[in-house]
Amino acid sequence: MQKALQEIRDHLREDIEKVDEPQLRAMFETSAEVLGGLMASSKATVIMQTSATTGRSGRANAAALG
Repeated sequence: MQKALQEIRDHLREDIEKVDEPQLRAMFETSAEVLGGLMASSKATVIMQTSATTGRSGRANAAALG
């Protein structure tokens, strides 16, 4: 899922430079930022869930997950 979100976010960022319409550029930028937030949120959720099941700290799990 992370890979798919990253690809869409990258595609949106590339398309920002290809359009002249200011509102469309703003929509692409906002959408890319929202996807970045979703990626961060889902990664944090995985770290917290892993912490709950392994007993390790969130930082230890974050380091293990990369």
